Amino acid sequence: MATTTRTVVRTRTEVYVGGKIAYAMQVILTELGLGALSRAYDWSDVERALGTWLGEAKLSYAKLEIYQRGTSRLLATFDVDIDYSVGEPSMRHDAELSRLAARKVALQTSGSLSFRVILGTKPGARHVDGWSSTTLGDASGLRKRTIGELARGPGIGSELGYRV
Repeated sequence: MATTTRTVVRTRTEVYVGGKIAYAMQVILTELGLGALSRAYDWSDVERALGTWLGEAKLSYAKLEIYQRGTSRLLATFDVDIDYSVGEPSMRHDAELSRLAARKVALQTSGSLSFRVILGTKPGARHVDGWSSTTLGDASGLRKRTIGELARGPGIGSELGYRV
């Protein structure tokens, strides 16, 4: 009986935290003026991959990269680091954190922007259709700032930061 209860809670946590991370990215894109591009993006695919890799404890990070449209020039990133050691069994999400991070970056970026979502996994992660390996954009000239905890559930926590 205890195993069944834990499985239900854990699955709910993976879906909850994954959904909140995807939602945070949508909020950020809207705040940056990319709402139309965001609405056209396949967020159910992102949530499916997040849920799968969170469930396996193989997701290391989720990253939203912002580019100058038509170039490979990386202007900013929004980084969600994942922590599986969080023990407090509560459900929490801070959407205002996403808005705050986006507003800080919006002041420093302008022009025509594009984006991509990258999910970093640990070795042994199951293959999820629609996802393949890629190389991160060169963020060496960008400075990282941590904002705070984005979403948390039993055994999974996530922290939002940005680079600009």
